[in-house]
Amino acid sequence: MIRITKRFLFLLLFCCCCKILFAQSKKIDSLLSVLRTAKEDSSKAGTLNELSWEYMGSDNSKSKKYAEDELLLSEKINFKKGVAMAYNTLGNLYEGLLNMPEALKNHMASLKVSEEIGYKKGIAAAYNNIGDIYWDQDNYPEALKYHLASLKIREEVGDKPGVADSYHNIGLIYTDIGNYPEAVKNHLAAIKVYDEVTPTSCHA
Repeated sequence: MIRITKRFLFLLLFCCCCKILFAQSKKIDSLLSVLRTAKEDSSKAGTLNELSWEYMGSDNSKSKKYAEDELLLSEKINFKKGVAMAYNTLGNLYEGLLNMPEALKNHMASLKVSEEIGYKKGIAAAYNNIGDIYWDQDNYPEALKYHLASLKIREEVGDKPGVADSYHNIGLIYTDIGNYPEAVKNHLAAIKVYDEVTPTSCHA
């Protein structure tokens, strides 16, 4: 009976993975089809960005290529938001590859461009990602500074899922430094906002 159960679970997981990979493959094929006839404009930059994210983790060389193509195109057509998004994507790619110096460099570049054009979503994302890098390096004061800055902007623009994520991250940082009252306070705030976004969700 145990063998049957394990085999069933294996097949279930295998089928789920196949479905995910198939769906990802279909989306990539669709994006590549769009790319073939795309004009040199902001829409093409967005398609390149999506392709970079789709390949991230499975084929990082292609992910990097499409992000760099997005950056070059966005600079060529003076699409500053695309420049910020490309730097953000590259930062996340390097973070996944554990190349923190390059990750930080790209997130800082994304922050600079986002601030220049007043792109608040980009600013909040950059603050969050920079905070994550400092957190990974156990630089808790800097990590908190950037995550609190991200939280403030997300509250200003009404990004509730982002607000919940920020509270959650801040709670985890306080847990790491042993400030449990602040950790509980922020985790409860995260749960409250998560429930506002998805009222039927459960929290373990």
